[in-house]
Amino acid sequence: MNGIKAQYYQSLGQYAQAEPYLRERLESLQKLADRNPRIGINARLDLSVNLRKQKRLMEAEIEARKAIQEALGLGGQEGDFTARAVIVLGKVILAQKRFEEAEQLGRAGVRLMENAGLPPDSFSILKAREFLVTVLGSRADFHGAVAALQRRDGADARRVRLGSARR
Repeated sequence: MNGIKAQYYQSLGQYAQAEPYLRERLESLQKLADRNPRIGINARLDLSVNLRKQKRLMEAEIEARKAIQEALGLGGQEGDFTARAVIVLGKVILAQKRFEEAEQLGRAGVRLMENAGLPPDSFSILKAREFLVTVLGSRADFHGAVAALQRRDGADARRVRLGSARR
């Protein structure tokens, strides 16, 4: 029920009113972490996004970093999930105008998704690339932004590696 109330308030742009429900949801889902740790991590990422939208960037960064630590604890097979947490952190860092770090996080997020085996045109990778393009555009690196958008950033490199391995 807390999740529904949080979604309701967030849909109205009332992020401060949604926050207590997100915190309650996180607390209850953390108790289920032994059975399904992803739901607790998702709840923490939702809280981080909410805090970022409230411009409470330090708290948002702390929650995003905790989510990354928890996601890394799941092991290598959850690289796509770790990548999502990295992108959430990147958005917080970008909001703080720490462009270089945001770019590094954007590239890491894309790379983690590619290494997890997601197709280059998957929704998750496209959203990660969209974030990277936003960061590069903020830095006025328009050539880099176009390259990232055209999947030259990592997909072509992966194809080259696969092609050379087949020879």
